[in-house]
Amino acid sequence: MLIEFRCSNHKSIREEILFSMLAGSDSAHGEQLLSAGDLRLLHTAVIYGANGSGKSNLLDALEQLRAWVLGLRPLRQTPHKLSADIPSRYTLQFLWEDVRYVFTCTLLEKTVSEESLCAFPGGRRTTVYTRTLEELQMCGRFRAKLSQADISPSALLASTAPPIPPVLALRRFLAECLAPYHLTAPGERMKDALNLLRRDQIKTAVLALLGTLGTGILDLRISGTTDEPRAETVYADFSTDLLEEESSGIRRMIEFLCPLVDMLCTHRVLLCDEPEAHLHELLLPRLIRGIRQVIPESRAQLIFSTHSTGLLDLALFRRDQIWFTELRSGDRSTELYSLAEIRDVHPNENIRLGYLAGEYGAVPTQRKGGNGRG
Repeated sequence: MLIEFRCSNHKSIREEILFSMLAGSDSAHGEQLLSAGDLRLLHTAVIYGANGSGKSNLLDALEQLRAWVLGLRPLRQTPHKLSADIPSRYTLQFLWEDVRYVFTCTLLEKTVSEESLCAFPGGRRTTVYTRTLEELQMCGRFRAKLSQADISPSALLASTAPPIPPVLALRRFLAECLAPYHLTAPGERMKDALNLLRRDQIKTAVLALLGTLGTGILDLRISGTTDEPRAETVYADFSTDLLEEESSGIRRMIEFLCPLVDMLCTHRVLLCDEPEAHLHELLLPRLIRGIRQVIPESRAQLIFSTHSTGLLDLALFRRDQIWFTELRSGDRSTELYSLAEIRDVHPNENIRLGYLAGEYGAVPTQRKGGNGRG
């Protein structure tokens, strides 16, 4: 599970920002919390902000770090335009198999200037390794596995090190747990979606969610081969061929829900940028409520950016689940903060209207009195 993520000098993010899935002391919405040892973590976080304010760049920073560690992309710094000669820094704190880990790396252009990995088995800190351009230090039990001569300055040690357990934990968390979900053109993922519906757990959950969304769909009958799957959409009085006769809205909804449910059922950390591109924004609150009812045992974490103000409701989310991005006027860099950091937000306050009026910042309107953080 994701605990927190820090980064600085990544695209529009100039000064360090902190995004945390640690729950505050607020007692609201206990169903939104995950217990992990002595930690209370959040199930869901939503990120709001004007277009171009950096919502997507926060998710992109997480995805870039994942790609670098897993060797999916070459290492390359993408700094803020005014900080091209300053290193970019990323810190990921996560849980894997009940052990907390902290991974940090610092990049300048295509070079790793600093990197470290720490583990906390039983709550005790163990520094697995730290590296700079000049030196490598490793925990004694792993020292024989690697030398400074084996390290490339243009690659993360985490991506090239021998398979020692803490490094494997980092790689497995990023490969098996952290799941960026990119929206695609309609139809591109339909084959995969239909094949997921062959699994009873996925099909049952998808049908239940389609029910909460008011589609009237009673069943989805899958036929054909895995290379050319077919589907029949069953209603109370008739059925349709999903691919040939069904509306584009229903097809898009099913194509979106199937991988979403798969990720929730396999307890992953799902990153999604503006899911309302797949699902009408008025349906998103129903979907969030439906997920809790349909997959209550899921220990997945859902993190997404959105413009759907229907989710701005303290009857739906805790204050520490709602985040905002805003551009600083001086250097057009991203500022990130949560609703929990804003003073004097009443539990019964209509935060949707407050957001649209500019009370909390993060929208392209005149603020009435600042965001009140302090």
